[in-house]
Amino acid sequence: MSFKLPDPKPEKLVRSPLTLVVCQVSHEQIDVGDPNLAATIRDEVKERYPILEQQVTQFAVTGGQADPASLSPATLYQGWKLRSSDSSWNLVINPRFYSLETTRYQDWPDFRQRLEKVSQAVVDTAHPALEQRIGLRFINRITHPEVKNVVDWRQLIDSSFLGPIAHDKLGDSVTSSQQVLQLSVEDELFVTIRHGVFRDPGVPGEEAYLVDQDCYVHPSENFSIKHVMDSAEKLHMLVLQIFQQAMTPKLYEYLLEG
Repeated sequence: MSFKLPDPKPEKLVRSPLTLVVCQVSHEQIDVGDPNLAATIRDEVKERYPILEQQVTQFAVTGGQADPASLSPATLYQGWKLRSSDSSWNLVINPRFYSLETTRYQDWPDFRQRLEKVSQAVVDTAHPALEQRIGLRFINRITHPEVKNVVDWRQLIDSSFLGPIAHDKLGDSVTSSQQVLQLSVEDELFVTIRHGVFRDPGVPGEEAYLVDQDCYVHPSENFSIKHVMDSAEKLHMLVLQIFQQAMTPKLYEYLLEG
């Protein structure tokens, strides 16, 4: 199976439609409930994430499936959240993963540097042994002043993504459209794309197009910060490649020029 996309354009978008970026690194279950561990991690990252909050996570598995009715005290796990003063950045420390997320993404070099710093803090304190899943999620909410109804997206989103909206007879009747795509890029590397048109109830009369990408890899190998960062870099490249394939040149120029 061949998966080949053009190299992504490197320019930073002035009108970036990103609303959320999350990187999650899963590992074997470890005990992170000790407040001293949380305090040590905070000491390493407190310049950017000074606020420490306690969290409780529930896990329950019965016959291989989650069963909320089976939850017991033994399935309650202590975790922590460290956040920036304005809550735009969050670091979650969980028995099964740690994650870095932001609603105020600047650019990849900044996010990558933060992720590496966070990963080092987790390794220095919690000592994870195995990488089990590395995921990178980018959620884009795209708007454009020329979009007054659903069919106006034909000039902005590539027709291969639009589905029935691109149909010359059905398109005018579509009021919303959502699709879920699952791609197998290579061994242990996958992408789930949720995309489509929606009307945001918080912004009456505004049409928006959602592109939500969850790219992830299942390495199943000894924990290595270098491998985590190399994997995150590869996933970021894939996110850009797919996102740029979804846009027409007109939309790209609009987002680029501001």
